[in-house]
Amino acid sequence: MNKYLIPIVYILLLVLIYIASNNEVSALLFLFSVILLLGLSALSFIYLQRIFNAKWSVRFENTAKIFTNLIYYSAPVVIILFYLLSEQNYLFDNELLSYLYNDYSILFRYMLFFAIWVFLVRRINNHNESGIKLTILLFTISVLAYDMLIFANVFNNKDIWFSAVFGIYFIISGFSGFLALLYILSQLNIELKKLERIKLAKMLFSVNILWAYVAFTQYLIISYGNLPKELIFYEIRLSNGWELLIILIAFLHFILPFLLLIGKKAKENILVLYIASATIAISFFIEMYWIIYPFFYKDLHIGWEVLLLLLMFGIAVKELSHKR
Repeated sequence: MNKYLIPIVYILLLVLIYIASNNEVSALLFLFSVILLLGLSALSFIYLQRIFNAKWSVRFENTAKIFTNLIYYSAPVVIILFYLLSEQNYLFDNELLSYLYNDYSILFRYMLFFAIWVFLVRRINNHNESGIKLTILLFTISVLAYDMLIFANVFNNKDIWFSAVFGIYFIISGFSGFLALLYILSQLNIELKKLERIKLAKMLFSVNILWAYVAFTQYLIISYGNLPKELIFYEIRLSNGWELLIILIAFLHFILPFLLLIGKKAKENILVLYIASATIAISFFIEMYWIIYPFFYKDLHIGWEVLLLLLMFGIAVKELSHKR
């Protein structure tokens, strides 16, 4: 495998987005959220398995460790976003938010979090205190979720949208997308045993149900509260063509995988697992797109930069599948 291919393609994608995109902020936020969330989800998976001393997942660790390298790829995206953010003159109504989201606070927070993530990745072979490490990791992911939302609002000079459930929703969404990609890459790299397929399929099935529950809970809480500042999130995303994506997400992320994996025998079938994993992985990218892009576009918009990002992930999967 050419170890320089993926970094070169990634750098070219960043340059192309910055130069040629009509709205580079939306594309960069999408890229940042996807790669960092997958990398941090991989790290969470490793710690979770160690906490429960799960012997069946030992062979999955090598593939998960490959995903943790995505954390490093987030650094150049943040540098560009920070530069673009420094040109904004957004005035917060809340004094606390104005303190937390000024240029220096954002830079300090990300540098601190990035140092924590790198430390955890560097010491990934240390099995001690996995519970504490996982707690710290999940906290940073939650903060990252709210940072992403506020970044999107700041760049568009809109009122800040907030949901108490969004951090959990963000974590579970990323984790389900990672598990799907984990199965695909692991099956390509190694011949999974029957027990390994069944265990991972059960985890994917359970996390997928949890994702549906949390996603619906967030919608229920917001719609029941009936506050205009909170409802705006769904009003935008359930109109002007964006509602087509949520129908697609519901089908690919929950309905189809649920029906495919509900049977006991199905969890042993390689082809069924491939299909279920592929639909969840695709819906993960669509979901991140559905979350971020409506902040920047009123009507449904399919950006060419997203298609290039998917192409880059395709190249990455192809290259990593040759790793033996």
